[in-house]
Amino acid sequence: MKVPSLAKPVAVAVMMVIALAGSAVSCKTVPVAAQRHEPMVSITQLEAGTRTTNMKLLRISALLDGSCRISFTRQGVRYEHKSWAQPKNVIFDGDPWSPLDQTPPVWEKYAANLDLPRAYIAERKGRDVMALELTPDGFDLYLADAPNGAAPYSVTIMIPMIRR
Repeated sequence: MKVPSLAKPVAVAVMMVIALAGSAVSCKTVPVAAQRHEPMVSITQLEAGTRTTNMKLLRISALLDGSCRISFTRQGVRYEHKSWAQPKNVIFDGDPWSPLDQTPPVWEKYAANLDLPRAYIAERKGRDVMALELTPDGFDLYLADAPNGAAPYSVTIMIPMIRR
């Protein structure tokens, strides 16, 4: 039996949408065509100064052994612990973030000028889940480390500046 070949490779793209509820994780696939996409710009280009006036690069890193949600609004940043251990060595935009129950001081400097509901993850490093969910007032960042033991995580979020 001869298998027909395709003249061009066909790829089906899907995006995983992650929702954390307590310690339970549910996933669903959504066709990429149904999602809003931002133009891809490399972080190197942004740091070189080509578009830094239009975007805020927000970097967050931590040692994780569990899960959490971090909510971002103009009024503040709120950490919500979900399961297992509290994160350690949390760095928020270059500064240590401690205590986690208070908004990092640097957030107040630029939150009013950011178009938070248009944020997206530009780069992620870690062994498990990092997902960003847009909300009417900003966005929520979900981090989950299910494998045994702690591991380092880092995420770079690109947030457009409000055009005035």
